[in-house]
Amino acid sequence: MKKAFGILILSTVLATASFAQTETTEAMEDQTQKVENIEVADISEPTAIKFNETPEAVQQAFKAAGYTEEGVVAVYKMDEKEGTQYKITLNKEDKNWDLTYDSEGKLVNKEESKKS
Repeated sequence: MKKAFGILILSTVLATASFAQTETTEAMEDQTQKVENIEVADISEPTAIKFNETPEAVQQAFKAAGYTEEGVVAVYKMDEKEGTQYKITLNKEDKNWDLTYDSEGKLVNKEESKKS
């Protein structure tokens, strides 16, 4: 009787462990599916362009702010989720600044950049 009871307990423990393993595997598969379904923003790499290749509105806003083309270090076109933006790296007073404009010439970001 003790052997039968021991076998019954052992069988119950093994069955419970197997069921728990199945639930864990199913939960992991569910989480994996959720991660796979996350939409990743389609953002391209910045493209180096010349200052005169930016929209006229960007050039006018840049010049209206008192900047000149002589201080331009680099210009990049960036296709962002919000639309196309243009980053102009400018050297002014021995510091580099990144000025980011939208395609309508609105300044959307200005920050000091690290000199490269």
